[in-house]
Amino acid sequence: MKLLIEKRNYILLILIIILIFWIFSIKKNQPFIKSFDLNDKEITIIIYEKIDEDKIIKEIKSICTKYEDKTISYKKDNELSEINKEINFSNSYAVLDIIKYFKIIGINKYSINENGNISVGKRYRDKKYIGGILKKSNYTLLKTLNLENESMITVGEDDLVTVICKDNVDGYALANYLYNIDFQKVKEENNFRCLVYYNKDGNVYESKELKNK
Repeated sequence: MKLLIEKRNYILLILIIILIFWIFSIKKNQPFIKSFDLNDKEITIIIYEKIDEDKIIKEIKSICTKYEDKTISYKKDNELSEINKEINFSNSYAVLDIIKYFKIIGINKYSINENGNISVGKRYRDKKYIGGILKKSNYTLLKTLNLENESMITVGEDDLVTVICKDNVDGYALANYLYNIDFQKVKEENNFRCLVYYNKDGNVYESKELKNK
């Protein structure tokens, strides 16, 4: 009887050790997820790599502080500047600075969600990130897209324009531009240097490359 109890205790101990290792393994493989407030909007960051969390949080907070309560115009002198001159780009530039910081310290696998605008890095576990274009009033899913090392920027709620490109700031500028011109001109432009989805006033347009994405 004593031997049987000792054997059961031994088995129980082994099971406890296995359970501890299993819990530790799950925790170790969990991505880092953290949200930051900036100008009454939320920036949610997910990192799929091993990091120094305290250091990352401190640096991102520092970047957010730099852009808090600031009004920053689109800085590039091109055809998009005029239509974007009254729009505050502070949050977009904050996200761009976070992406630059990630590149400097070697973080490649991440996603950043700034008020519904998505910027992602290298694919995670051999799968690209999936982004969805939604009508915000009723959460109707209009389209899903596979994303990697690019940004998906949407302007508008029911009537909307979505741009997919490498630079989130240029994407926001272009989305604002397309949202504020008429549909016929959108079709005539036809050279966006990025992917465009347009759904406004009952008119739907997709750039040719977007249809295959």
